[in-house]
Amino acid sequence: MKRLLLTTLVASALGAVAQAGTISLDARTDYEANTYNDAIAQRNSTRFNLQTLRLDYKGSLSEATSFRLRYRFDNPNSKVTASTSPVSFRLADSASSALDFGYVEHKLMDNLSAQIGKFNTDIGGIEGLTSGADLYFTSQAYGEQSALRYATGAKLMYKMNDQEVDLMAVNQETDAITNTGGATTSFSQNHEAYGIVYKGSFMDKALMPVVSWHTDKAQATGSGANRDMENNYYSAGLKYDFAPLFVELDYLYDTMADKSVAGETDKTTSIVGTVGARMDNWVAKLKAESSEAEVFSAASTSGKNKYNGYQAAVEYLPANDKNFRYHVAYVTRDAKPDRAAGAASTDTQTTQTVFAGVRILADFLK
Repeated sequence: MKRLLLTTLVASALGAVAQAGTISLDARTDYEANTYNDAIAQRNSTRFNLQTLRLDYKGSLSEATSFRLRYRFDNPNSKVTASTSPVSFRLADSASSALDFGYVEHKLMDNLSAQIGKFNTDIGGIEGLTSGADLYFTSQAYGEQSALRYATGAKLMYKMNDQEVDLMAVNQETDAITNTGGATTSFSQNHEAYGIVYKGSFMDKALMPVVSWHTDKAQATGSGANRDMENNYYSAGLKYDFAPLFVELDYLYDTMADKSVAGETDKTTSIVGTVGARMDNWVAKLKAESSEAEVFSAASTSGKNKYNGYQAAVEYLPANDKNFRYHVAYVTRDAKPDRAAGAASTDTQTTQTVFAGVRILADFLK
């Protein structure tokens, strides 16, 4: 009787949630095999990896007000700041590090809406707008921008036909804190980060450009605590979908104050391209990256580390079902360090990875 009552209560609760919105399950599991050349002091490895596992709840409070909550289970739910001091929330916004989205969106007028909470900053061009579950490797610049990808703040969105311009102020990418296990906790933010994003659509959404600029000014720690370190992230991307083929191209440029050498600015440039084809139940993707990172090892002394990456992937969607797929991907990446950038060796470091797995994306209450 108790089990029946509990089952009825759970079913009723889920039914009420379903009426208020949708809950989607997004999961990707891979068998992953990695091999490394002699320049990388690491053993070859294999593993089963739960690359993505998250729940996405979307709902509406009224015609003008909606909300979204996305929580992931593949991310650590704590940020370790010292070996004895795990912190289960981000000090800047008090949110769990496993929370991607948690915002309310309100329509202020016909073409203008506002979001408040934690949301996607749309940093990083087309690559940045692509779901992480659809990526098998990411560019060097993408990795540098990751800390600012989901941020807490406020965003204004102006939409006219298929064009959109967003302005935002959010917590900056750094979350440096003081916590050695005792009662003292603080965070170093004394400036917000800002961003502006343009997302366009032309030719019935066949041509989609995106341009963005984000900037933050983090306070330095340690001996340079009296200086601010300004970082800027520029992105320009274009997607052209002319079925059955599609092309994606990104130019990403990051300038970041060097954390070790005061007064110097590190620079990273990434050019990323993807060519793909959809054929009935099959999708094939070829992706390439060419990146260069200028890093200072001392005042007026810098070197340029170079990175190249290539991917070949095939995805199979049974019965052309967009909610479920099998995939196989091969990725190879080369890193050529520069001794002037502080590298101990200039030998090219090569990593090769094979992925074989599945992904599901569906409203599991239906």
